[in-house]
Amino acid sequence: MNYKINGNLCGFLWEDTTKPILPSEILIYLPLQREQAIATNAAKIKETFRFVTNKEKYTRKNLLLTKVVSDEKGDFEFSLDEKYAKGPLDIDLVCSTVPRIQSVQFHLTTFNPQWHKANESDNYCDWKYSITSKWWCYVQGHYLDAWVICNHLLNCEAHHLMRMPHSQHEMQIS
Repeated sequence: MNYKINGNLCGFLWEDTTKPILPSEILIYLPLQREQAIATNAAKIKETFRFVTNKEKYTRKNLLLTKVVSDEKGDFEFSLDEKYAKGPLDIDLVCSTVPRIQSVQFHLTTFNPQWHKANESDNYCDWKYSITSKWWCYVQGHYLDAWVICNHLLNCEAHHLMRMPHSQHEMQIS
């Protein structure tokens, strides 16, 4: 049997505006402690996102199953060995284009794939993850030195308040 996970990773710039996280290296691990993974899997996403320390990276290095890189839309896919398809997986994000440091790694979540049959021998799971604006704005500002300015325009003649599109106001501060 073949098991393939189709994923998408983006970050919220604002409450209703997302952007793919580029470049994204996604790391798929077996959970460090399976019992803890079941509880973590049930936790809310906002409770699982966290910085991964060097000690934790070292502790988990033998549990790494695969690394994949997302495309310009934040999409990625990977195949999973059948022996790992029935349990939870840890998913981490590595930002390796950080100007001040070599790379920074974040644990996104632990999830248990819900498999669907594509045909007799192929199974797939669709997984989408959006980092909340609270976390993604912090990551961009603190680690990536990238800032998003969100604003409103006031049409003085019509006394009409308009929200400006966020994508037009993204800027890199160097």
